[in-house]
Amino acid sequence: MKRVATLVAGILIFLAGLLGVWSTVAFVDLFATPILVIAAMAFAVLIAVGAGLVIRTISS
Repeated sequence: MKRVATLVAGILIFLAGLLGVWSTVAFVDLFATPILVIAAMAFAVLIAVGAGLVIRTISS
């Protein structure tokens, strides 16, 4: 059960990161500010964390 919960959490974190990057890129097209670029990088880290959780859960 713990593996399933970790897998679901990883998938949700990954999807949240994708949604965040998508929305941030849409705003960067309208007006580019440094904080939006930093936010896009932070969402990219969320994508990496989510993917890492999924890979770790599947490989164990």
